[in-house]
Amino acid sequence: MRAGEPRWDALRRLLAAPPWPSRAVEDNLADLRAAAAANHAGAMALRELARIHGEQTVRRYMEQLEALAENRVREALSKIPDGVYEAEELLDDGSPLRVRIELSGDGARIDFAGCAPVHAGNLNATPAIVQSAVIYVLRLLLEEPLPLNEGLLRAVSIHLAPGILDPPFPDDPHRAPAVVGGNVETSQRLVDTLLKALGLAACSQGTMNNVIFGNPEYGYYETLGGGCGAGEDAFYEPISPGRYQAYLNPVEDTCGAGASVSNYDISARRGIYSVTSHNTEVSRRTSDSVLVFTGKVRGKSSAWRYPR
Repeated sequence: MRAGEPRWDALRRLLAAPPWPSRAVEDNLADLRAAAAANHAGAMALRELARIHGEQTVRRYMEQLEALAENRVREALSKIPDGVYEAEELLDDGSPLRVRIELSGDGARIDFAGCAPVHAGNLNATPAIVQSAVIYVLRLLLEEPLPLNEGLLRAVSIHLAPGILDPPFPDDPHRAPAVVGGNVETSQRLVDTLLKALGLAACSQGTMNNVIFGNPEYGYYETLGGGCGAGEDAFYEPISPGRYQAYLNPVEDTCGAGASVSNYDISARRGIYSVTSHNTEVSRRTSDSVLVFTGKVRGKSSAWRYPR
């Protein structure tokens, strides 16, 4: 978009250009048109709210929502003993992710120093991904639904060192670090690491279980269910003055096949399988009929695989 006008022809040329042209340019453009239409609908709805209630009233309620989110986060943090909480988890190739959470009163300093350097593959993340993981965990602490807004982060400060979570991006795109796996793999392990430090839950599958296949004509992409880690009320054991280790009271998995889990319900704290974990954008797997129709493949079975 430029000055409110779409530039579909220019975008079509970019998508079809070498060295890596898209295999489905029209599908890509249809997705982008849908995104633009959704944003336009949201903007129109916001203007209608302002027309009915007045701009100042809408602004005031938005500010109150942010203040409510901040207060709820501060209330949740104040219930955890002051001190330092640390955890480390590893990516599949052994790259470390480390976090140090310093809790004081109703605020927190979250430091990711000690994480791996810039990743040679595609598992680099960005500050935006890290912020998303932190917001997600803070919302778990609340145990109540609140609209996503910037007030959730006012009670915390996030500190990143150059490396896998904050790589440099030079002007030359050919020299830029790859981040495609950071959004779907590293983000999951970041959530695991934060939950481990706070003692909220055991690690989950640690991946979005992306399954990808295709040929020069089409591509298929799906996220498969894995499992969510179990937990109970956490207790904190001092390991030195002002430093704590979080532990979980273990509980057995009592969830049956086909159960679903809400990403924001941590009150039950029961492990569960065959679901996507820590992923608020995916709720159901693509229908098998869609796979057959669009993927040009034949599905032989779709089932849970139980241990023998």
